Amino acid sequence: MHHSRQHRGQAPSRLSAVAILAVLTLRMALRERLARAMALMIALCWAATWFLASLLVSDETGPQAAMLGFLLRLGSVFLTIVTVTFSLTRDLQNRGLEMMLALPYPRGVIWLGKGVGFSLIASLLAILDVLALLPLAPPGQALLWGVAINAELWLMATLAMLLSLALRQAPLALTMTVALYLLGRSMHSLLLIARQSAEIAAEHWSAVVAQQLLTVISWLLPDLERFTVTDWLLHHGGSLTALAPILTETALYLALLIAVGHLELRRRAF
Repeated sequence: MHHSRQHRGQAPSRLSAVAILAVLTLRMALRERLARAMALMIALCWAATWFLASLLVSDETGPQAAMLGFLLRLGSVFLTIVTVTFSLTRDLQNRGLEMMLALPYPRGVIWLGKGVGFSLIASLLAILDVLALLPLAPPGQALLWGVAINAELWLMATLAMLLSLALRQAPLALTMTVALYLLGRSMHSLLLIARQSAEIAAEHWSAVVAQQLLTVISWLLPDLERFTVTDWLLHHGGSLTALAPILTETALYLALLIAVGHLELRRRAF
């Protein structure tokens, strides 16, 4: 009885620790000119869209919204990965994370607090992306697209956290995260090319092995090609039905990445 009361008494303090670490992570990122970087990224995306739209004969807003959405997605993913990677590797190098781990909380609480903070940064970017799209896209479609980009940014932020912790070198972690993102985004195309190559050169074992290897990799990576679909902004085909599998896949991969990151954090001696 005494232990259950003690356990219940500890829960709010741990939740408070997660919230405090999340807010501190967000504030530190904003102090380091993240807000300016966000504003500059959106301004550049708008300028590029305006320039490309001026080359089109049609005045329809659908293609403009699709172009802007494509650029915003790339810019937001890259900015999220860079922010998380350099922030966490700096904490590792200047012993900031080690000082956090010295607090009287389990390591999982510290890891979750940092993760929630980086997720807040991703969500802030997603909100700004939706606001940037509203002049060109229907509000409903822009909102659905925003939920999808938010899920995509959460995944990339958590993956960048894990790789930064495991590799401890910002350039290497950044390269690996970007490479995995591009692989997840292009997996369908790579599988199609591999199948065609295997059919053409069926007698060559290397084509078959390459196809099987890509198939296994596709099982391990999230299907990022169905995240943040640009066609929703072009033809307004987004729906809650299309969003449901994206959110389900996001929840599964987030749980996996957080668990692996927690194990890596517990394994390391600081």
